[in-house]
Amino acid sequence: MNDILALTDPVDLSPTQRAPHLAYIYMGEVYNGGHGQYFSNHEHLDHQEVIRALEIIGAREQADILKGALRRFTANQADEMSEPDKLFYECKTNIEFHLEAYLDEHESEFVEWIP
Repeated sequence: MNDILALTDPVDLSPTQRAPHLAYIYMGEVYNGGHGQYFSNHEHLDHQEVIRALEIIGAREQADILKGALRRFTANQADEMSEPDKLFYECKTNIEFHLEAYLDEHESEFVEWIP
């Protein structure tokens, strides 16, 4: 799943694979440098699609945090991301948990079992 989510061109992904791909990108950027880094490195993304992707995989708390961070970003307050970053790290369940649950539910989209 890591290879698919991290290394595959999004145009090559099915809709079922695209949602966790976008959530994975968001998670990785925030873990590595906060929301400021996420927006800096992925300004071109449709952030509403990323929010929907987080909701699809069950990461509703993170989706709400991204909504708030996006409001700050679009209001030219990109330097004020410490609050969304803090909230992200305080989530009851992390995105990895939601990605694992999503994988369990959609295993055939990510794993090919060869007898």
